[in-house]
Amino acid sequence: MQLARELGRRHTGGMDPEDLVAAYLEEVSNEPEGERRRAAIQRLFAEGVRYVDQDGPVDGREAFIERIHTLATMMRPTSEFSLTKPVKHVDDAVIFHWQLGVPGEDPSLAGMNFAIVEDGRIVRLYAVLD
Repeated sequence: MQLARELGRRHTGGMDPEDLVAAYLEEVSNEPEGERRRAAIQRLFAEGVRYVDQDGPVDGREAFIERIHTLATMMRPTSEFSLTKPVKHVDDAVIFHWQLGVPGEDPSLAGMNFAIVEDGRIVRLYAVLD
């Protein structure tokens, strides 16, 4: 397990894949304040990030910030994203399963994300709904 963590750090620019996902969920997906969310996206995502979900792709960090802002405005204020399985990674690929809902209630949405990481930043992120 230690070897896997070390290899994961090497391919994700020194940041543990688990830490990268935790930062994404807490500082981006669950962050209600737009400027703090923007700062986290600028730190965690490459300038040329490509994000793809059921609404189609967006290219570039600014377009991603807009998409995430739009999604955040549709969430209930008490809803939050949480992991449903441990983060998995191999080489520069990171996979994580999540759910969205009010803590203590059944989730309203669930899915998985597949990310490609280069130099410690996410360059591709694919969101697939269950």
